Order: sequence, then structure tokens, then C-alpha cells
Amino acid sequence: MTNELFTKARSRLILDQPFFGTLCLRLKPVEWEDQTGATDGVHLFYNLKWFTKLSEAQRIGFLAHEVMHCVLMHHTRRQERHPSKWNVAADHAINLLLLQNNFVLPDGG
Repeated sequence: MTNELFTKARSRLILDQPFFGTLCLRLKPVEWEDQTGATDGVHLFYNLKWFTKLSEAQRIGFLAHEVMHCVLMHHTRRQERHPSKWNVAADHAINLLLLQNNFVLPDGG
């Protein structure tokens, strides 16, 4: 079952940014306890304890961030590259794009 805060953030993303919102609907939300969040191109994993501490704008930014991993096909393009270095580089590229488009991202992103 999807968390209410997740549903609200995704709904706001659909209304304010239909491109990102439509793509976000294609990802199946999965609560997990591992880290902040991630995607494998099919699922959107998020840590509920972390997610609830974010502002609404940060939640929306987080969802857009995970969608961008799919848009840029990061999950299929890594190949033999070092996983954590690849993710840091991918996160940096995504965050620059989102900040230029007035998204608010979680602290530390």
C-alpha cells in the first residue's frame, strides 16, 4: 500500500509537471528501509522514515530525481562501471538539471 504522503507528492508532480508526473506513475512504489531512495526502472524504492521528514517540495523533487534516472536510462547504461561512482555522477547530472528547472531537492542530494 502506498503511503499517503507519497501519493500526495506524486499527485502534485502530475499537476505541476505532467511530464515527470506521467513517468512517475509508471514506476511501482515500494517502501524499503535500505537508503533514501532508488529506482531500477520498474520500481521506485523509498525509505518512508526519511521521506516523511522532507518538505512537500523536497518530496516532489525526490520523485522527479528518480524519474530522471529512468529518463536518462542510468539503470541500463552503467554496464561495467563502478556502481557507486556511476550513481554519484548520475545524481550530480540529474540534480543540476532539476535545480535549473526550479525543483527543490532533499538536503545532501
